[in-house]
Amino acid sequence: MSEVRYWKRAGFPVTREQAEEMIDRISAGAIGAVRDDDIEEFVPVGGTASHTQLKKEVEELFSRPADESDAQIDDSIANILEAMAFEQNKKQFIIDCKSRGLSLEEAREEYEAAKAALVRKALNLPDEPMDVPVIYGDDSEE
Repeated sequence: MSEVRYWKRAGFPVTREQAEEMIDRISAGAIGAVRDDDIEEFVPVGGTASHTQLKKEVEELFSRPADESDAQIDDSIANILEAMAFEQNKKQFIIDCKSRGLSLEEAREEYEAAKAALVRKALNLPDEPMDVPVIYGDDSEE
């Protein structure tokens, strides 16, 4: 079994092989593009660390002995995993609701409400959705 270390940059435990594969994807070289509306074209964006810096980080990570902190997962990653598991169990959730006497439409609504509650909890939002304020006096339609 490969040794794992918690890599703060990734937010989860990685093997040396995984970390080395990630270096090429997250180094300061262009890793994607975003649309710049000012010039109406896509511009490259990159990571924040050089390839050499990331290599050194991984070497330091695996030069130390493993400890209990290497099993941790950032809260944001844990929330994503929880949401993915919830989504994978959608069919069973709806079947369970229907077995309690709900219609298919009611079961779907209950699923969406439970999913919204999960997201609100992950984002530290209030239990009830907030009202969207109405903006009066919008002069853009004149």
